[in-house]
Amino acid sequence: MSYKEWADLLGRDSEDKDVKALLAKRGVKRVPPIKKDRLDASVEFDDMMLKFATAELFPSRSEGGDGSSLLSSIVLPLQGKNWGEYKGKDLPLELNRTDSQKKLRKRFGKPQDSDSDLHWDEWVVDGFRLRVKYTGDNQEIAVITFGLPDEV
Repeated sequence: MSYKEWADLLGRDSEDKDVKALLAKRGVKRVPPIKKDRLDASVEFDDMMLKFATAELFPSRSEGGDGSSLLSSIVLPLQGKNWGEYKGKDLPLELNRTDSQKKLRKRFGKPQDSDSDLHWDEWVVDGFRLRVKYTGDNQEIAVITFGLPDEV
């Protein structure tokens, strides 16, 4: 399944009929509730992870459904994480698996946030938050997180 099917649903409530239909297609009956000490809950598949965040973090989008959580981001592991690896050819924003940190910083500019010890950069591009975690040598992408930009 392509990440694009989920990307079209970013910002939708966990009770949205289209979100529920895609989850059911993947064998998930419902999104786990967000624990009191957390801001999000995850649904893991063998090729990606979906993050559902508390609606209070996105006040401009908290309408419809039961308001329990919104699909806030899609995590695509490209380097065979313990729980899976995204095999799809399509990547957000036409990224390539072999894009280096240097190449992405040239393309997107200085990151809004980054961590050199953990090898990741983050930008807001075309209205979406893009976090890229690189391999240890910063020469390829290890994980892409694509989702809603923070509102709160």
